[in-house]
Amino acid sequence: MAKKRDALGNTKLFPVSEFRGLSDMDNELKILEDPQFNEANKLMADRWKPKHNIAFVSLCSSTRPYHHSPKWKKFIDLFGKDCDMIVSSNGGVIPQEWWNSYPFLTYDAGEHLDDDLYKRILYDRWKYFFDNNSYEYIIMNFKEHQRNYEPAQQLCKELLLEKKIKGYTFIPDAETYIQILEKPHQKLFPDINPIALEVMNKYIKSVSNSKPLKSKNGVL
Repeated sequence: MAKKRDALGNTKLFPVSEFRGLSDMDNELKILEDPQFNEANKLMADRWKPKHNIAFVSLCSSTRPYHHSPKWKKFIDLFGKDCDMIVSSNGGVIPQEWWNSYPFLTYDAGEHLDDDLYKRILYDRWKYFFDNNSYEYIIMNFKEHQRNYEPAQQLCKELLLEKKIKGYTFIPDAETYIQILEKPHQKLFPDINPIALEVMNKYIKSVSNSKPLKSKNGVL
């Protein structure tokens, strides 16, 4: 029983008595409209205390916990000392502190079922999170063709207009993404392609209030 409980996640957000099985969270609509996921997002936004002046936001991974995925392992290794790492997914806006917490180890959104609902709920969750947590800069690791891009643009423009942030960027931008796609052997993980990582590194260096980033032998 203990092993099964541990596989579902820790109890930082909910007690074991409120844990549920995968059948309650096995498609996008269930997750987006689920009261427990809404509560989890509010709890995280209310409890979170930013550790850096930069929020680094990127999509979830099928690998759980997220930090075991190639993408997030690379981001944490290179930028974790300068940015707060935040997953954006159907499940919500999830700072690294809760990546091992129920319900974020076991949910499975599957196929995209309702893009309009997804964008609306994602925007609302982002807005609540960033209204309650102060950052100077936001890095959005989304590409223009992804459905996250539109609500992310709306959010960042509003936060900048409201003077809640000093700046934001989307990486890889269109120009960088084209450079990556021109090299067929580098298409598999474009977000952690050396070209994209170097653009991220330069931006973070320019706005971080931490010590300058260092790369091994000049290569990220």
